Amino acid sequence: QKSCAHLPDVTAERLDLGDGHTVQASVWDACIFLGLPCVGSGTSFFMICALVLNILVQLFFVSIVFDFMLDDPFSGDRLTQLLRYRVEVGHNVAYADPVHMRSMVSQVCNQETSLHLSGFQAGIYSDISSFLEGGEKLAVLAQFIFVAYIMAELKDAWHLGAALRTAKLAEDTSVKIVDEGDADEEGLGAMQGSLVKGSVVTRLIQINKLRVILLHVLIVIPRILIALLLGYVGVKWLGLSTSMSDLLLNALALAFILDIDELIYSLFVPRRVQGLVD
Repeated sequence: QKSCAHLPDVTAERLDLGDGHTVQASVWDACIFLGLPCVGSGTSFFMICALVLNILVQLFFVSIVFDFMLDDPFSGDRLTQLLRYRVEVGHNVAYADPVHMRSMVSQVCNQETSLHLSGFQAGIYSDISSFLEGGEKLAVLAQFIFVAYIMAELKDAWHLGAALRTAKLAEDTSVKIVDEGDADEEGLGAMQGSLVKGSVVTRLIQINKLRVILLHVLIVIPRILIALLLGYVGVKWLGLSTSMSDLLLNALALAFILDIDELIYSLFVPRRVQGLVD
């Protein structure tokens, strides 16, 4: 067994030195290895297709939410329609209950199931009544968790960019398979500027400057922009929810959009690249 006496002690300063990034099982991180000789041109082409597919699908969902799901349920026109309903129908004797002598508005407020008219207004009243019994707290909690989800996505993208910018620059990009159990002082020194830090054995030892720029353009910047766009429309969408069941479903749907990159990774990224990542 080799001696570990020569290995440096772990200190807070040493832990804070590097901007390391552990590669995750996602399309974003897998594209770090685009164009490398060990990956091959055919595999790189499939990875580019997977990256483009991921960007298009996520932007498509963001656009759907932005274009069709951000209508204010209590806009000025909607409130005007409800007011007209109350004056022209709700308190009109022609629509009153002749047996119990109650107006249509009274029947809606009592949430009577025998109503054959005013179903839309009864649904709005039911949703609002239920939402006022804890819906505000649930809305704040859902928005907080979703914002934390977006912050985690931005953090991963930022750490990847920082790791690329601080990695050792060279004419060629070098990926090594390191046996951590047999690492010596020379090996540890070579890994100080590596991109990947953690319990994995595939390490990016050095990287070409042009690759750093391209990876920022293809991965880091699009990932940050998509996360920011989704965060904006997502928080607004959750804030417009008036039903607790819709609120939970909407929050899960937004989280699903951020996980699309992992789904596409598992389905379309070639096994050769998955071996490097995993």
